[in-house]
Amino acid sequence: MEAEPRRLDPRSVRERVLAGEALLVCAYDSPVSFPKFPLPGAIPLERLRQLEPELARDTELVFYCRCPNDKTSVERAREYLARGFTNSSVLAGGFQSYPRGR
Repeated sequence: MEAEPRRLDPRSVRERVLAGEALLVCAYDSPVSFPKFPLPGAIPLERLRQLEPELARDTELVFYCRCPNDKTSVERAREYLARGFTNSSVLAGGFQSYPRGR
């Protein structure tokens, strides 16, 4: 059975991302999607893939998308969990839920 990724509260995710404790990753594979859905401190999936060889397997990865029910984020987090990244999760509510500003 596939591991089910945790869904994390947007405010706590933002705090951890800004503190450098977590990587916020746009879950879309297409390079044109990241500029459409940028979040402060986020990186595109392509950048995560470049960083993978250097990352510890327990690095906190939080995926986000703009899909109903966080569909793409859940799929991407499952993929990374299956590949041994044990701290992969989903931004609950996705792009729209992330706190902006200070």
